[in-house]
Amino acid sequence: MMKTLKRFLKITKPFIHLQIIGFLITVFYSVAYFAAPIASRYMIDIVLPSKSFVLLKSGIIIFFIVCILQPLFGFFRNILFLSMSEKISNYLKCDLYQSLMKTNMDFFINNKKGAIISRIMNDSDNISDFITSFFVVVLKNIILIILISCAMFYLSPLITLSVFSISVITLVLLTYLSKGIQSIARTTFEKKDELNTILTQSLDSMETIKAYLMESHFVNGFMGISSQIERINIRLGKRKQFLSIGVEGLIVTCTMFIYGVGFYQVMNQQITLGSVVSLGLYFQMIVPAIMELANNNFRIQQIIPSLDRIEEYETLPVEEQGDIWIDEFSTIQVEDMRFGYDDSNIVIDNLNMTLKRGEMVAIIGDNGCGKSTLTKLLLGLHRAKSGKVKYENECVEDISLKSIRNKVSYVPQNASLLTMSVIDNIKCGLNRIQDNEIIELSKKMGFYESILELENGFETVINESTNVSGGQKQKIALIRAMVRNPNAIILDEPTAALDQESVRALLKYLKLESKDKIIAIITHNREVIEICDKVFNLSYASSIN
Repeated sequence: MMKTLKRFLKITKPFIHLQIIGFLITVFYSVAYFAAPIASRYMIDIVLPSKSFVLLKSGIIIFFIVCILQPLFGFFRNILFLSMSEKISNYLKCDLYQSLMKTNMDFFINNKKGAIISRIMNDSDNISDFITSFFVVVLKNIILIILISCAMFYLSPLITLSVFSISVITLVLLTYLSKGIQSIARTTFEKKDELNTILTQSLDSMETIKAYLMESHFVNGFMGISSQIERINIRLGKRKQFLSIGVEGLIVTCTMFIYGVGFYQVMNQQITLGSVVSLGLYFQMIVPAIMELANNNFRIQQIIPSLDRIEEYETLPVEEQGDIWIDEFSTIQVEDMRFGYDDSNIVIDNLNMTLKRGEMVAIIGDNGCGKSTLTKLLLGLHRAKSGKVKYENECVEDISLKSIRNKVSYVPQNASLLTMSVIDNIKCGLNRIQDNEIIELSKKMGFYESILELENGFETVINESTNVSGGQKQKIALIRAMVRNPNAIILDEPTAALDQESVRALLKYLKLESKDKIIAIITHNREVIEICDKVFNLSYASSIN
């Protein structure tokens, strides 16, 4: 429990000022809540027997003030903790997102997109909602339990000790019966991850699903997991209802005991009627307070899996990199490289090659021989199991990855565009690049007219409904790579989506650029291969002039 509390405090530390204000408001709320039975006792034991209109008027005013303060303080408390909840949720989401941006590519290979989205969006909200209610419930109820216990002992030690003994035995039994919640909750989160993964995959691959009549396969998969979640939630719900009926039974039993023994003592003039009524009211107030604290244990068991999942992402390994900054380089060397995504699947083995400025190199090979993987190794997106990648004799492990990616432009086989205008997609955050530079470059590359065919030309906003063709998408990605004026250009099947005229225009431009740049092109296109200075066959690790 203490370990979990420390984890909560770590998350809420940036919001300590809100917690202090919330604590003070909660104290005022609890005191107002506690004062209601005292006001009732005053009305019954003092005002009614006196038959005084003056006392009645003052009693009603006191009772009204005490009762109205409860919702008033409750309103301010709820507004404050609502703000705190949203701030914590935002803090966690931003923190997790930054961790994702800083981690290495191995993480994205080994984790499904739907599961990642689920952790950032759902787990952050779950934790923020719980922490907020946790502080509200714990603070309010601890204060109430202390105040009410003292008041009940003052009114009747015998009745108080009796009902407390019954309550403790019942609550211990209910707590024991609530075991296993954490395991059930963890399973729920895992199943929700699977459901998110299916949903994401369905949306990303809808054309393929429909083209190959796979709708029923995905529907059955979705319904199967959704049904499992339904059954798990019903199990959790039944446990909650069992606890709820146990508490209600406890309240009924103890209330009967309080009024039975209390009225007997009233008849024997051992206690006043107002005291008995106050005891009954206090007990009905203290049991929910105790149960809410006990239920926090129930809720903690549910939320611990979310905490574990959040912490796992918060401690993701950061991309390893050196501190050497390179502004210029004329060679990229690969020495004795060996790489595999796992030990049983070695993709590249004992590779040696050199890319030089002034040369345009075609990289060819059979499917699965590691061509696309090689480009990621050159960019430092993956690390080789053994061997080295060197930029101007400096190992990639010793170089700042930012400096490499500033000087190496890469266009993957399936280039992605961001939800922003074409011009902003090309700039990719580099505001130093002027619009006229992009337009001039697109003309040199022979892509200008194609971009103008879009709805708003270079100002067209790319959206998820694919408002650009595959060829236009490829051209935008190629312009984006070239406008940075890089030292090296690595292209993965750049001509696959281009028409013949665009291919020729691109190759003409690349040939001119290769005079003072390193250009490596992964390709199966014979026209591309023929224009290159060298051809490197990765299947046989051989170079041909």
